[in-house]
Amino acid sequence: MAKLAYAMAGQGATVLITGEAGAGKTRLAQDFESLASKTRCVCTSVHCQLEEGPYAPFQEVIAQLARSDSSLPSLPAYQEFCPGVARPREGRAELKEDRALFAALELLRHASRGDTLVLRLDDLHLADARTIQMLHFLSRGLVDQRALVIGTYSDDELFDREERAHPLIETVRIMKREGLCEEIPLLPLTEKEMEEALSDLLEADIDLEVLDILFRESGGNPQIAVELTLGALRGKALTKRGDRMVLTSKGSMDIPPPLRDWVARKLAQLPPEHLSVLECAALCGDRFDAELVAKVIGRPKLETLELLDAAVRQYRLYVEGREGYQFRWGVVRRVAIEEMEPGKAKRLKEGIGKQLFANKTLPGGG
Repeated sequence: MAKLAYAMAGQGATVLITGEAGAGKTRLAQDFESLASKTRCVCTSVHCQLEEGPYAPFQEVIAQLARSDSSLPSLPAYQEFCPGVARPREGRAELKEDRALFAALELLRHASRGDTLVLRLDDLHLADARTIQMLHFLSRGLVDQRALVIGTYSDDELFDREERAHPLIETVRIMKREGLCEEIPLLPLTEKEMEEALSDLLEADIDLEVLDILFRESGGNPQIAVELTLGALRGKALTKRGDRMVLTSKGSMDIPPPLRDWVARKLAQLPPEHLSVLECAALCGDRFDAELVAKVIGRPKLETLELLDAAVRQYRLYVEGREGYQFRWGVVRRVAIEEMEPGKAKRLKEGIGKQLFANKTLPGGG
């Protein structure tokens, strides 16, 4: 609430809420917006979408503000920036970049002359490059206004692109360096938090074996945990026995097709050198040692470490801890193993076995 207090005093701010899909970003933003609406604030909310026109989210923001501020539509900047806001997205007129930026800023400055503005933009990872550029420009231009911009985005979706890097990555880095935004990362659920959330969802207690599998496979990601749970319910692998949800067969849960497709898309976008590391690591276990992987695939240890470190930052497939590396989500390891060509899997297993025997060590994971 401190940022809102500053905004109400004429010191605008931008707050970005980040985290994995399903981590509760939108819910947190909605809760904050609900609190802000009880003060002297005008709140707007927009969901960014793929393949919408440039600046479309901000055009919708301005249109929403115009409903409570009848003076906005009479301004020349409104006619310039929102000429097609009432028409379908594909019918909106193309704006020159410099004029669009300054017209939007003029309109928001005008709207913030009275009550404080709270502008919420969800799913910024789906926004186009020009909308993200406008976010940066407006964040700079509203620092002396009564305005608070709240953005949410899934950080694990920023790297699911076959083309160049997502423009939001560099923009956020620059905005943080310039002191224009504060980033609030939402961490994965703890095992206890997941137990409480799933118990509420299923209206029953969760058997410890079920909870252990869900937490290991999801890495605390609530969306993955829910997908696995609902898939197990549909396949009757999960059933209610007394007041507890238990597995009908021991050991694991099938990965539902939508979740498997999501993982497969991530794996398909990995460069060959990253994929070779991941496949070997998957056969080593949930936790794995970089030196062992390097020896098996025949790469220098330093080069392998660089690949792993890059994958931690860019592809978010691993996390690094005191005991080495670990898969961020167990489902990624499972899909990698199940989709691997049998001959390759056999060769890698033999290589792992030889290295473990030579070093008289045991694998670090399951």
